[in-house]
Amino acid sequence: MERFFRICAEVDCEEIIDLLLHRYGNLDYIMQLDIHTAMRVIEKAREKEKENRFFLQWVVQLPHMTKETYMSFDAYVDKVTGRNIDTRPVSECMAEIEEIKKMFK
Repeated sequence: MERFFRICAEVDCEEIIDLLLHRYGNLDYIMQLDIHTAMRVIEKAREKEKENRFFLQWVVQLPHMTKETYMSFDAYVDKVTGRNIDTRPVSECMAEIEEIKKMFK
């Protein structure tokens, strides 16, 4: 139920209807689903819409990439969303750095 309220707070009804119509073309099927399944469908549609936007951004960047600066779509998404950022505590990172330094001595 918490997920329901989180999603409702993030978007408005018109946006959800537009998203579902764009993706599925007809709301009859969605309206017949139970609330939990419908919420998962809406969440998945939003996720795919974000992925599509990232893909279009990546395609725009492709002509400007060289062999040295090329990055795969997955790497681009990681960079844009911040998934590739290390969230470990600084002390843990520093300990790892010290271990790597010892390996090269």
